[in-house]
Amino acid sequence: MKTSIRSPWAFYLAAFGLAVLFDQLFWKKPGGISFFVWLTVAVATGLAVAAVEKIRPARRSYLLAGVLLALGMMTFIRREDLTRSFSALAALSLLLLMAVTLRTGHWTSYRLTDYLTAFFRWLRAAFTRPFDLLRTPPQSTPEEPADNRRGFLKKILPVIRGLALALPVLFILTALLSSADPIFEDQIQNFFNLLRIENLAEYLFRLIYILIFGFIFLGTLLHAILPKKEEASPDPNQPAITPFLGFTEGAVVLVAVDLLFLLFVIIQFRYLFGGQANITAAGYTFSEYARRGFFELVTVAVITLLLYIALAAATKSDTAARQRTFSILTVLLFTQVLVMLASAWMRLQLYEDAYGFTRLRTYTHVFIPWLAILLAITILLEILRRRGRFAISLLACSIGFVLSLGLINVDGIIVRLNVQRALAGEELDLNYLASLSNDAIPTMVELFNNDTLPDEVHDGLGASLACRAAEMNAANGSLPWTALHYADLTSQRLFHQHAAALATYPVSLDKIGWRQVELNGKIQPCPVAMSWD
Repeated sequence: MKTSIRSPWAFYLAAFGLAVLFDQLFWKKPGGISFFVWLTVAVATGLAVAAVEKIRPARRSYLLAGVLLALGMMTFIRREDLTRSFSALAALSLLLLMAVTLRTGHWTSYRLTDYLTAFFRWLRAAFTRPFDLLRTPPQSTPEEPADNRRGFLKKILPVIRGLALALPVLFILTALLSSADPIFEDQIQNFFNLLRIENLAEYLFRLIYILIFGFIFLGTLLHAILPKKEEASPDPNQPAITPFLGFTEGAVVLVAVDLLFLLFVIIQFRYLFGGQANITAAGYTFSEYARRGFFELVTVAVITLLLYIALAAATKSDTAARQRTFSILTVLLFTQVLVMLASAWMRLQLYEDAYGFTRLRTYTHVFIPWLAILLAITILLEILRRRGRFAISLLACSIGFVLSLGLINVDGIIVRLNVQRALAGEELDLNYLASLSNDAIPTMVELFNNDTLPDEVHDGLGASLACRAAEMNAANGSLPWTALHYADLTSQRLFHQHAAALATYPVSLDKIGWRQVELNGKIQPCPVAMSWD
């Protein structure tokens, strides 16, 4: 295994360059394209240093790189908070996974415990490997003999002397150019303002966290490209821990939960799936019975999955008969959980029909199918005795869920479905629509251009769009390029294209500075952002 370092300065430059870039992209700057830029540079930098060290990453590492960059792109495309947060968190998690398996690509064979072990190995390496590099003198290689490094010092000294001679000349020329051009003078003044003593505390703080981040990035690069020990390929079907729970105890837990779930499922088929007459006979209206419990049922499904993970790892199943019994009980358990998820889905739809669509309900709508897919895969793995593949299945479904949030455009879906409710005679909550991000603007404009909408809905969307356009125009100041965002650019373009149509809804300020819009000759307040779920 390779232990010597061809170019220590490549590691230093890459690590502290990433730290400085992080500072320049994020310090006191609004979010936009900055995260995707940093993520792309981080991936490219890691691969470049690996190339300098003549290390070839595993092919699976390139797959991780593609997926994490797609997740990073979602932070630039979508403005909705949870989608951006989940996408950023998932992208950083995959970046870390790529770092710890860069050379091996063993992440596809990891069990849950292997992911945890890899994380703690990285954590240790991030804070210890830089000291190894500092203590170890650079190794001479045929490509870089020691004489060349001494020659480098001889070459750099004349450059330093030249800079010393250039400083007085630059000072005089800068003063003359500043006198000739006021804008140039302003730029020079801004530069020297950075050196003011009152900014010293801020610069010191930034320098400290740049050094800390650079130190961590240095350890991460060393661990990824030149690990101290080559990781052996894990066997996913090998138990991660030695089972310690008796088979009888584990089976009793499964049987008890199976019986409880069976009773609940019977009630679902008799009442929820069986029709309104049975519910009415039990003393409830259909709406009272169905419009509750969907979040609780999803929580039950997640807890059941955690219970399975614990029992599968801890229960002794040392004979074929015991393994078969455990699998039967598990398949029965998850089959009933799938019925519960169907019940949760139906209840959620009924709740949304009654009260409208919100972000939390939309998240749940996206989460339930992915949870059902994971449960179905778990059943299949249990039948095939491939339980060790659960971890990679969980990873794939988690990434699928996060990507789905970005691809469907949560806020756009909410606008479309709530307008459909309005067409069915329900009230359109413009205040809630005002709380949505700029992701909702394209859908609102599309529906506003639909001539078949009733006047009330059409004018409500028009007034809301006019208020959003006025708000965006007022907020558009001098923003750095790092704040560039696809949703904002799209909204600005649409507002510009529909300026004439939106001008029929004049927006002004009242006496206390609140925006108001004129609708059908009447002045009313602009919709106020209100959020509830």
